[in-house]
Amino acid sequence: MFDLAQTTADLVLPPFPFRGMDGETYELPNIKTLSLDLNDRILNGELLDVLVDIGTDPATMAQIKAACLGALEPFVKAWLAHAEAAPGESQASSRSTAPTAGPSKPTSRGSSTSRTRKR
Repeated sequence: MFDLAQTTADLVLPPFPFRGMDGETYELPNIKTLSLDLNDRILNGELLDVLVDIGTDPATMAQIKAACLGALEPFVKAWLAHAEAAPGESQASSRSTAPTAGPSKPTSRGSSTSRTRKR
């Protein structure tokens, strides 16, 4: 029988390191260690409330609060991407598999034949 409690207890997931506004390194827990409810709240714009609820230390909290709103959306995406990266894989290489990644856009319009082609 699958033991959800034991599986949860056995999880060893690396924390999410990030460089703060002051240039120092800070960490948040791996987002996969948070409950579905907390993840849902993060994705629905309650980032700061969730960080308080999980007991984020004041120094880390101050760095996140100091960031502009435009930086927080990519911050959350990077936090999510970190959780999806395989052990040893960099976040940069996991960007293409981020949940917000979409299909590639075509680089040309119309057919593959030249429009100036002489007959």
